[in-house]
Amino acid sequence: MYIHPLNTRSPLLQRCNISTLASALVLVTSSTLALSQAQAAQSFKPEASAAFVQALTGQELRGQNNALISVTYDLKQWHINGEKPPSYQKLFIGKQTVTLRDDGRDGDKKSGDGIFSSFVEFDFKALFSKHRRIEKWANATGKKALPPHFENRQLLGRAEIISSNSLFPIDPTIQPVIIGPVKQPIITLTKEGSLSRLDNRSPDTLSQQKENVRITPIMSEEMLPAAIRLGKPIPLQSIGIPSAISEQKSLLIRDPAVVTDPSRTFDVCTGAGNPNGVWTFKHLVTEMANEAKTGITPEKFVRMWLSQWETSQNVNGWNIADRKNSIRNRVIDPWEAASGGPEEPLDLNKAPFQLLAVVNRVDLRENLVYGGGSAGEGRFVFQVMDGCNPMRFTVIFEYGIEKRSCSAVQNWGQRWVNLGNMVLGSAAYNAALENITESFVRANAAPSKPNGSALNQLRTNEIALARPWELREFVIADAGWNQHLLKPNTVALTPDDSLNNTPILRNYFASGISGVPLRFPTVADPFLGGASTAPRFFWNAPNFPMTLTQAEQRQEFSLNTCNGCHTRETGTSFTHIKPGAIPATLSGFMTGITVTDPAPPPGITITRRFNDLERRSADLDGLVNSSCFAQMARPVLRAPH
Repeated sequence: MYIHPLNTRSPLLQRCNISTLASALVLVTSSTLALSQAQAAQSFKPEASAAFVQALTGQELRGQNNALISVTYDLKQWHINGEKPPSYQKLFIGKQTVTLRDDGRDGDKKSGDGIFSSFVEFDFKALFSKHRRIEKWANATGKKALPPHFENRQLLGRAEIISSNSLFPIDPTIQPVIIGPVKQPIITLTKEGSLSRLDNRSPDTLSQQKENVRITPIMSEEMLPAAIRLGKPIPLQSIGIPSAISEQKSLLIRDPAVVTDPSRTFDVCTGAGNPNGVWTFKHLVTEMANEAKTGITPEKFVRMWLSQWETSQNVNGWNIADRKNSIRNRVIDPWEAASGGPEEPLDLNKAPFQLLAVVNRVDLRENLVYGGGSAGEGRFVFQVMDGCNPMRFTVIFEYGIEKRSCSAVQNWGQRWVNLGNMVLGSAAYNAALENITESFVRANAAPSKPNGSALNQLRTNEIALARPWELREFVIADAGWNQHLLKPNTVALTPDDSLNNTPILRNYFASGISGVPLRFPTVADPFLGGASTAPRFFWNAPNFPMTLTQAEQRQEFSLNTCNGCHTRETGTSFTHIKPGAIPATLSGFMTGITVTDPAPPPGITITRRFNDLERRSADLDGLVNSSCFAQMARPVLRAPH
């Protein structure tokens, strides 16, 4: 349940009729800031709610095609996107081009019902191996090995392996299985789920859980062959074992043997290391400026970026106050002095930035069974140094990873997984990690993007320059007076702070618009902010929420904003990777925390459990150990953090 333009699972959209949604969409698309219909159609990748495979037997077999795939879509996705639901969908699965049909032909049972089907060649042996792997891992290491169930990044519990034949038959038209007040639930959630279902206890101290948790069953090693032999629908799902992934080697790498590697990093305080190393601030900005292509020196590229704190900035109609005195006194002036004076170019060998972490965000990927697109991001996190003292100021380089197919993104994920087989910080490990990072850092890694750089955005989090904590975002300008330079950008999915607790935000919640537009459509006023501050922040609206459905809507929106995710919604003090000591400390949101909802309905207490590294681990393991068919029903994570 993620707030984004194509989210038909949101309770907000479920209670709105199509005409209301279409009217809201017209308001958005009438803006010159919105995508054209052609652009939207080109980028539209629908989300499936369930996928199933059935083995064909006997006379049903069709050449090399040994299975029937059925994929369930909510057809409202196309209406919301301004399109008519298609009668077929093309998928690219390995070497197969699969045409899913919803026209009542070639395996499709009923036209227009949102269940798209196709005869395919399917590897049942690999599916069996996947189920056997999960079961064996759970038997060896306990329930922690079972796939967790996350929704909107909340940990709700873990699936149970089911071996009872009472599971048959499974009807794809009613999947996923609804787990709730039933006599014999197919799957139960363990006690570590962060929320519990409402019962008859007093509501003033009650933790709230959605009445129905949607999760698809995992068939046991004994049960799966029977399902294949009988031609029963078998759920396909991208599920993974969190403990099979080394978080510190494959996801969030902050070990001193890596981030202080003397051949790849540089310590501006001690002078130890290599100032031209591939994991230095100097190398990243040099490749990003791409002087050979743009004519912009990396020294000018950095100086012009820093100057944006010296004057007030106007971003999407919002004024972002300068932090002039501190940026000069604590960053620019000392660096200029070390470079030979203010008239000299900045000496990038003396850049006051220290590497904290290298981060794999393949979990931000699109569903690439529909063709090429985003395979997530690769990130570098630096802290800004005041001499030898770390400042409460981090800089995050966030590079986009583009791949052409599902199998290509699986291969990308496998490269990160393979790091887990090496000794952390060893020569072999660091060389393999360098090969990965250079693939997106080097100049011209993304020829079609500004400067040829793969950078999606650069973000800063700081309270070192002024109070309160402030997050800014920058992108490389592709035109205008500042072409090829970093320019301020709106902060992702986050309105300007001044709109919190205002009627316009309540109108947004009631409008049926599930994206966060640059301008609020009904009044065409600026909406998306130019910076995000965080004095223990959460988003809310007057007299809202009053119901549990509204509470989920509010929390989902607030969690996906910059300041909501970095403060009250996750119990965080603004940074998830803390500046200061090496190795960097992580927030509870990353490692496991229970948070009380800051704005529940009257008389209700809501607690939520987060463990984002576990979520990312399960996602990465599921990516590399599930077929591309199973990736179809994976919800896309829309949050930018």
